[in-house]
Amino acid sequence: MVAKCANLPCSARFRYLGQGKLFRLEVDYGKYEYFWLCADCASKMSLKVEWGKEVVTVPASAGHEPL
Repeated sequence: MVAKCANLPCSARFRYLGQGKLFRLEVDYGKYEYFWLCADCASKMSLKVEWGKEVVTVPASAGHEPL
């Protein structure tokens, strides 16, 4: 379950689907997980998976498209 913004320094809590952007990312071969960026963070950044590592934030133009 998505509980807070995926941007670690951000403390925004997930409350409503319409506030921010939801991402479905393949974190392991065939295994998908959902991540959320609050509206403020989503306006500046996106998310991507570093294989063998974890989900990281990247500039908005370099990541995956949200759902």
